[in-house]
Amino acid sequence: MKRPLKAFLWTTCLLVAVMAVTVAILLWLGPQKQYRSEQLQPFLEASQWTVFSLHPSPASSPGTSTQRTFQGYPVLGRHEMAVTSDLKTVVADLDRAGRCWRGAVSLCFWPRHGIAVTHQGSTHQGSTHELLICYECSEAQIFTNGTQVGDVYFALDDTEAEPTSALLDAVLKKAGVPQDESMLQLRRFNGPELYPITRAEWNVYRDEKRGRWDLWISVGADHAIFQQEDTRTLKAQPTWEINWSAETLKREDLAPGFVVDIPKGYVGTDAVSRHTNFYYTSHTDTDENLIKVVEADGDRLKLRLRGTTTDVNFYDGSKPETTLALETWFTRNPAGRRTFD
Repeated sequence: MKRPLKAFLWTTCLLVAVMAVTVAILLWLGPQKQYRSEQLQPFLEASQWTVFSLHPSPASSPGTSTQRTFQGYPVLGRHEMAVTSDLKTVVADLDRAGRCWRGAVSLCFWPRHGIAVTHQGSTHQGSTHELLICYECSEAQIFTNGTQVGDVYFALDDTEAEPTSALLDAVLKKAGVPQDESMLQLRRFNGPELYPITRAEWNVYRDEKRGRWDLWISVGADHAIFQQEDTRTLKAQPTWEINWSAETLKREDLAPGFVVDIPKGYVGTDAVSRHTNFYYTSHTDTDENLIKVVEADGDRLKLRLRGTTTDVNFYDGSKPETTLALETWFTRNPAGRRTFD
């Protein structure tokens, strides 16, 4: 009887210790900088804003890229504009939410928007103020002269409306500024690379030769707007094609929630030897492929694609694999067919 009791006491002590450590971590990860309404005042008093479209993956490995970042996040584009009363609601909503915050904190931060203002000779004496906003994780970070001075947390309860990115998204779209949704992302060992998507097409058709139905997906991208130093001279314009075969497949099957996993791009069977083809400076397969239908609008599909491939500048396998990722709207091309076997 002694041994089970001892084991029980040991397990109980271990659980208590784990809970204590968890609480300590959550407290440490929680709000470190108390929010005050006056921290957002410089944005409301400014007559001009620079609005940034950002990619949510930090530009890791500082110094490997000379391209523009905003508080460590790759800049997809920017737009300078006069501040209107409508635009001020972006900050007013953050302030309202920050004052009504109930204490919930998300353990993530993937900012896609930024705002910068510089005051000349005003009460703020020429200081620069920047706002890094993650609507997905309900947090904004406030910076003055490059130093973080506060956080706004705005995870509210169901009775209150949380701030949304709708107004800033509309501003960026009207100004023709690219956003995260229009990028092919390469997550390399030394940092991300971002390529504007120029073509995104899909089709479902009957392959009479194989007696099966094919889902064809094809993506084309332009030169990078954010890139690592070792690939800048390559001037790549990547393309990616994925094909998936099934005995039966209809357009109606491609509804939100439809998911296909293709573990290997090359399978070497008699029927189909290659499912994928990624081109950067050389043709390679992609593995661990994921196709997911996120939204559907007639013949337009918003697809999320993931895959891995040999690093685009080290085909000898000496570096970790590169992850490909995108989520964007695809249009149907009835003439689209598999371009390789």
